[in-house]
Amino acid sequence: MPASKQNQSNIQRLVQALIKFYRRLNFFSVLFFSLQMGFLVVFSFSTTHKNYTPVPVENEAPPPEVQGLEEAEDGRILEVNFFVFVGQGMLMSFLRKYSFSSVGFSFLCANIAMQWGVLVSQFYKRLHCANLQSVSAQGCPWTNDSSMTRFDNLRRAQACICPSWSDPVQLTFGVLLEGNLDAVSTLITFGALLGKVSPMQLQILGLSQSVLYGTNRFLVELSEGAVDSMGGAVTIHLFGALFGLAASYIISNKESGRHPDASSRYSSDLYAWFGAVWLWITIPSFNSATAPSAFKNVVVLNTMLALIVATPVAAVTSSVLHSGKFSAHDIQHGALAGAIVVGSPAIVLMTPATSMLVGSIGAIVAVAALRYLHPMIKDYDTLGVTCFHAIPGLIGGIVTIMASLLSIDNDVVTPIIDKGDILTVFPRADVQGDTWRTQVLLLFAAIGVSVGGGLATGLLVRYFESHTTLNTYSDSAFWDVPDDFRRVELENAEEVL
Repeated sequence: MPASKQNQSNIQRLVQALIKFYRRLNFFSVLFFSLQMGFLVVFSFSTTHKNYTPVPVENEAPPPEVQGLEEAEDGRILEVNFFVFVGQGMLMSFLRKYSFSSVGFSFLCANIAMQWGVLVSQFYKRLHCANLQSVSAQGCPWTNDSSMTRFDNLRRAQACICPSWSDPVQLTFGVLLEGNLDAVSTLITFGALLGKVSPMQLQILGLSQSVLYGTNRFLVELSEGAVDSMGGAVTIHLFGALFGLAASYIISNKESGRHPDASSRYSSDLYAWFGAVWLWITIPSFNSATAPSAFKNVVVLNTMLALIVATPVAAVTSSVLHSGKFSAHDIQHGALAGAIVVGSPAIVLMTPATSMLVGSIGAIVAVAALRYLHPMIKDYDTLGVTCFHAIPGLIGGIVTIMASLLSIDNDVVTPIIDKGDILTVFPRADVQGDTWRTQVLLLFAAIGVSVGGGLATGLLVRYFESHTTLNTYSDSAFWDVPDDFRRVELENAEEVL
């Protein structure tokens, strides 16, 4: 064959291969790949490792106190990783034909959310720093002004040390942890939308949710001094659940909850049990992950006390409401709801007995909501995030407000920690009435931003894909499934295996 014909044949084969590859592409693949490449570029130019003090050559290990700190940070983020990637993903695998999608999409979304969350949180920290520097008149170094409140003095001092726009992001376990917390809120949003969105729509929802999550924390926590760092009952659980519910209200078909595959089966519920137990084990570490070092033990102990009481209380409540039988979902969600409720107020008012009482209340309310409220809103809430995250988060926020009002702003109840120590957690505690007011502001801001943002994002993704795949509840729509899945797909939803 002449060389010219050989070259022409090679070009034709190359063109055919490119056409075949193009036809296999979808917008999700293009966006997902573009996002990852974009993150790679941004991280390349804007991040660096923290300048750790080098260990002298003659020493085989850093000093014990440094080594202990590094090990604590390392262990903390690993436990939160277990919470996110194992616990949350497996808990959502209860749908009979949607386990690949529940676990797989959670895995993919969490990876993107962590990267995006790091960038968003660092953007808002630098924006906050710029605002602080713009109002700092004295300059640096700042010396306390007795005529100003502790919060205002703290803001002026922070203006001298906070990162500016030109400073690279120094990656530490704490910075990555902020991305982890963003991922937790994103996966809570996904729980309301299981079976209702395509991967493309889910990714858009996740990106928007992360931005609004960071916006909400910037508006109230960074700027106004509100506190929700222990467990994030309001800024993580309540916010993520309401965002997902608002988006689902726009996206969902009105009878999606009655889809025959919007139900569980024996094996899928067993996977969800594994996720619930894993969350039970790791949620004390999650609640204490961002707590000040001096109070981590208190948060862990109070969370554990709430869990060990909430679990049997949830079981008893489930038995009463189901004619003497237990519901797997009731116990899974009710037990964890107790830990969500006590997270935020754990270091203010939570004596051991109070933690157990509040955890019990959270379990009872969550189980009752699953029994009576969830059937009415199942079209918009697949997992039950209303009962599992939104209501316990709301209760946790209210308990924090009451604890602030009674034990910080007034002396009706003695807090479990000294007033001086409280100032390290609640920066407005030196002015009577400021703490509980900022906590109220935090609660209403989370509700407003999450609901408004969820509705707007739902409208966007509702019409983003012309070939929408809403309410499929089947892995075969998005995954290359094994051969035996075909048998599962043909099963009647009412058949018990």
